[in-house]
Amino acid sequence: MRDLVTFVQNIEAVAFLALGVATAALWLRNRDRSSAYLALAIVLLSLVVAFGRLVTLLHISSPAVSFLTLLAFVGSGYALLSYRHALIPLSRTWRVGAAAALVATVVAYLVAMALSAPTTVLLWIAVALIVAWAGTVIEPIVRFWLVARGLPKVQAWRLRSLSLGFAGLAAPRVARFRGRRPPRIHGKPPRERRDRRYRSRSP
Repeated sequence: MRDLVTFVQNIEAVAFLALGVATAALWLRNRDRSSAYLALAIVLLSLVVAFGRLVTLLHISSPAVSFLTLLAFVGSGYALLSYRHALIPLSRTWRVGAAAALVATVVAYLVAMALSAPTTVLLWIAVALIVAWAGTVIEPIVRFWLVARGLPKVQAWRLRSLSLGFAGLAAPRVARFRGRRPPRIHGKPPRERRDRRYRSRSP
């Protein structure tokens, strides 16, 4: 059963990577602004999946890979929000607020890791990060679906397909986050783990 799960996860990673390459190739043909944001969102999300599988298969524990994965994850959400703005203008306040929330949670997470904060603190910051990311993804998905109701059938079908498609891409990422410990970006273990090791070695 474990081998089957691993096989499915590998196939998923390859499929995501192929989707990212295909989307990038499609944008190279058109080179319009809105398609660039959509391609960037899908490519970054596919990189998150690919990096995750590489880390597992090759047993990589590089802080650089974890940092790049975190940036790709956050960037995919804001790229989708930018795509939504290119199709359906979004107020500057919302765009700046979304960017500020993402940057603030990423910086807080990196600082907490550098200071070897307790796992509980890291977990709550990670929860805030996933909520900020989900906000940048859920809003465009819902907006595309609502706007599609007032469009002709062909345009409505395209917009709803886009909404459902990205929902299908994003939902597994959110589901897998549940119950998962935050990844280590810095080389030091959390403080309480170091304290337990020290106490276990003390006479």
